[in-house]
Amino acid sequence: MDLGDIAKMAQQQAQAAVAAAKAAQEVKEKAASQAAAQKAASDQARWEVQANVMEDALEHAGISGVDVQIDAGGNAKLVGDVPSETAKATAAAIAEQFGGLASLDVQLNVVEPPPAAEEEDHSSIWDKVKAGAAPEKVVYKTKPGDSWWGIAAKFYNDGTQWKRLKRANGWPKMLHPNVDVTIPSKDDLKSFPEE
Repeated sequence: MDLGDIAKMAQQQAQAAVAAAKAAQEVKEKAASQAAAQKAASDQARWEVQANVMEDALEHAGISGVDVQIDAGGNAKLVGDVPSETAKATAAAIAEQFGGLASLDVQLNVVEPPPAAEEEDHSSIWDKVKAGAAPEKVVYKTKPGDSWWGIAAKFYNDGTQWKRLKRANGWPKMLHPNVDVTIPSKDDLKSFPEE
């Protein structure tokens, strides 16, 4: 795969992720405008919201482990590890599509994921739950390239549950390899709000 193909794939992924992120941004902007009526927001607060929206767009594109930092002047920096050059190019393309940034500094390291281990069988816990047994605590150790969306899809067959799963784990800003993620039962997961 040459750089032209990588750039084309990155642009396509970026456009899809930005469309989803813009919809999420509209919801966040509505909430932000209500808060702004009570108290004028500082430039830094506005950029923090923008950074969170960018991180959501990156998660939606399946790119985790990227910290988006934007200072009060609108200078953005992407920091972290990504699994491929395509992920790096996609992350940069997503950030570039957000208007108003004064500059963008991409400091992403490409870290090749380790060879694929044998796929773990996660179905047994749900068989026990369906059979009426008390759900047991499941802990998943993250691997390079994992995203909240991917983990939710693996355990719940529904990637859209990623925000609830993230909230169930204390809403960490970034997902790093070799971190234990608690996987609540499907019923317990419903107790966590999506927003």
